[in-house]
Amino acid sequence: MSGPLNPMMKEGVADCDQWELTARGRVLAEAATWLKTPFHFGARVKGVGVDCAQFIAAVFGACEIFQAEEYGYFGADWHQHATEEHYRYRLVRHAVALPVGGIGRPGDIALVKSGEGVKVFSAGGIVVAWPKLIHACPVRGVAYTSAELDPLLVGWETRFFDPFTRKGAGA
Repeated sequence: MSGPLNPMMKEGVADCDQWELTARGRVLAEAATWLKTPFHFGARVKGVGVDCAQFIAAVFGACEIFQAEEYGYFGADWHQHATEEHYRYRLVRHAVALPVGGIGRPGDIALVKSGEGVKVFSAGGIVVAWPKLIHACPVRGVAYTSAELDPLLVGWETRFFDPFTRKGAGA
C-alpha cells in the first residue's frame, strides 16, 4: 500500500506502523460520518444529536480503539465552576498525553479549556491535520473547524492525547 489511507493524513504519521496508520484512518473516516449531526448535550445518536465528549467516545468506540463509556450528563455550564478534570479523565484515560506544546497528529484527541477563567478541559475534537479538527459545536453541530479561527477554540489552552499508544505499553 502506498501513501496514507486518508488524504487528510499527509503529515505527522511517517513513524506510524501499519496498524496505527490504519486505525487513524478509520477514526477520521468514522468521524466524518457524524458530520452535520446536531449538537445536543448528553446525546450520542449519529444524525440526531451529540455533544463533544459523546462524539469523541462514539467515534473511538465504533473503531474499537477504546470502549465508549457512559459519561453522565454535562450541562451547558458545568465547566464554569468545576475544579476537577472529570471530562478529561473520563474521555482520555486510555490515551497518552502529549508533552505540553506538542502538536496532535491525525486522529489524536484535542481537549481545550474553553472560556475565561475555566480551570478544566471542557471542549474537544479529533485532529484531522492540526489546526483542522472535527468537532461537535453548539452552533454548527459536528463540523470541520480550525482551532485558529473557531471562536470557541481560538486562544484557549489546548492539550493533545494519543489514543493509539496505550498507557503502559512501553511506548
